Amino acid sequence: MRKNLLLLVFVIMYFEVYSQVKSTSLKTVNIIQPRDFYLNSQMRTDLLGGTQTHVVRVQLPPNTIEWYYAFSVSSTENDRASLSLTTQLASIIDKTGLASVALSALYTPTGSYACNVYLLANSGSAQTFANGNSDWRHFSNYQLTSTRNGVNVVKDRQFLSGTWYVGFKNLLETQGINVTVEVVAVVEETEVDGSEWDKEIVDEMYNQILEPIKKAFGNERGEKIANCVMDKLQENYVPNDFKNMPEYKRKKVLQEIGGECEKGN
Repeated sequence: MRKNLLLLVFVIMYFEVYSQVKSTSLKTVNIIQPRDFYLNSQMRTDLLGGTQTHVVRVQLPPNTIEWYYAFSVSSTENDRASLSLTTQLASIIDKTGLASVALSALYTPTGSYACNVYLLANSGSAQTFANGNSDWRHFSNYQLTSTRNGVNVVKDRQFLSGTWYVGFKNLLETQGINVTVEVVAVVEETEVDGSEWDKEIVDEMYNQILEPIKKAFGNERGEKIANCVMDKLQENYVPNDFKNMPEYKRKKVLQEIGGECEKGN
């Protein structure tokens, strides 16, 4: 009974091994590198066809905590802007370690003409918008009207996973425009260092095994056995040792440690 109880306790400990020394960091992920597209004027679209709208599809990576899109409008492709949004965001995050960068800290070249920008509600609205039809929906709090250049940040929880669509529209009667756009996500990465024991986790593991062992062996002896188990674990192994062991070997090691501590105390 005691061996079975110890084995159960050690299995619980094994699951705790995987929560060693977690740290989080932020990094930028370039979703869309600077891209150019041309939007016809309203008159040219009406007379000759073409489009005065364009949709950028944004597929967000896992663990996105916010995402940015920058744009600038010029008259021709030869006059296109250099946005460098990824570089700017990475530099700020590296220096401060903070997300939610102030938009005023991000530079975009001044555009020559203006356009409207929308965060579209879904793929259906994106298709309708791209086709130049009027029956589409967007989120008004992310709308930019008659804007030559700028950066917008999306950080509401509902917009931080999956696929979203940013629509651009040229409202000028006779002037076609060239738009340069870049989209960048800020993601949070969790790293686990399995090369050392974390004191907080060790204390948590000790508290988990202490009561069952005390019930099996009595208070005084149980405390000695529990202390012995934790000491041997930390002296002879690091968390990665258990992570890389096949299950049968891991159980055998834990049984041996339990047996040694039971005999020695």
